[in-house]
Amino acid sequence: MVSDYGRTKVRYDWEHRKQYLDMPFEMKEYERRVDGLRRAMAGQELDYLLVYGNPAWGGPVRYLSNFDSLMGNSIVVLPLEGEITLVTDSVMHSEPMHSCIWMTWIRDVRPGHHPGTVRTAENIADFVADALREKNLLSSAGGLVSARQLPFELMGRLVELLPEGSLVPADGVFESVLAIKSEVELEVLRKSARYASIGLDTVFEKLALGVSEMELRAEAVYAMAKAGADMGTFALTSGPRAGLKHGEPTERRIEEGDMLFIDLCAPHRGYMSDVARSGVLGKASQQQKEMLETALEMRDSVVQAVRPGARICDLQQIAEGIAQRRGLADYYYPTGFGHGIGTSVAESPILFPDNEAQLEENMVFSLEPMIVIEGVGTAVFEDMILVTSGGAEVLSDATTDTW
Repeated sequence: MVSDYGRTKVRYDWEHRKQYLDMPFEMKEYERRVDGLRRAMAGQELDYLLVYGNPAWGGPVRYLSNFDSLMGNSIVVLPLEGEITLVTDSVMHSEPMHSCIWMTWIRDVRPGHHPGTVRTAENIADFVADALREKNLLSSAGGLVSARQLPFELMGRLVELLPEGSLVPADGVFESVLAIKSEVELEVLRKSARYASIGLDTVFEKLALGVSEMELRAEAVYAMAKAGADMGTFALTSGPRAGLKHGEPTERRIEEGDMLFIDLCAPHRGYMSDVARSGVLGKASQQQKEMLETALEMRDSVVQAVRPGARICDLQQIAEGIAQRRGLADYYYPTGFGHGIGTSVAESPILFPDNEAQLEENMVFSLEPMIVIEGVGTAVFEDMILVTSGGAEVLSDATTDTW
């Protein structure tokens, strides 16, 4: 069933919209994901999953449905058996077909008005309850993915509609499947990493005395877009602000001896990248040189130790040990060691300190052990790392000749 919530000028039923369907992968890849999630659900005795997404946290919904929540809330209702449902209020001017509904392979799509576009918008929690009721699952055991991202109104309505205790957090169930990338996912991630590398290389090619941070961003964004990247994010700080790490580029002009920090995400077909470089314009001071050499040694040493079975905490200790040996331990950030990457910019594997979990083949993460000194700058060489059967493959290839 397709919900009919208002007057639309363009049909959005499956038979009409399937002609516009545009997905990064063949359908068998999405079937693989659904099958994997259903096996994981069965192992936790869950009868359904609710997978939530929004513009700031769209990865889980994109991973499962290929739908991009551009401006509202979306929930995929995934039963242990039977048809999958997508509900969303990510709809512009009451036209689902103007709002990327044609991106998804899910046939049962139930759109609601986006809050702010009508006097009283539907709460899509009611659509979720309708779908569960039709599937005879309203009183069954369910799992909620991305519970921390749900807005108060949506979460409150779900609590009202579902039996107490029937819905439990299920991020672990979802991440157990998402963390291991398929070959087709890796192909897209390689492209995303390449686009970010192009952007970083462009910054250092165009870096010169008097050029502004904004001019460097313009050059890099153009190069990435020309290569094939989607719209991404861009952080660039220089001079004293480089010691504050992330920040939007400004009109500040680069001066001799400035440290720079650049961090890029250049998405491709729904998959993120996260690659960063630090450097200096002109001759680096002894302090800057020591910071950059330490950051590069940390990255290289950790990459050499990556392999299936390696414990995350042991890799963390390699980086921290190098910082200690070089006298920079006070400026090393254990919580900035890295993060998994895929349809979200931070996902499994989770690289927090003291995590004894082991890496597995075909996991992908951004590795960024860093030295940051306020008022001086940031030293980091962040790269995307694939865990291979025999070690690691560095997916990004941006220059390290930055000082």
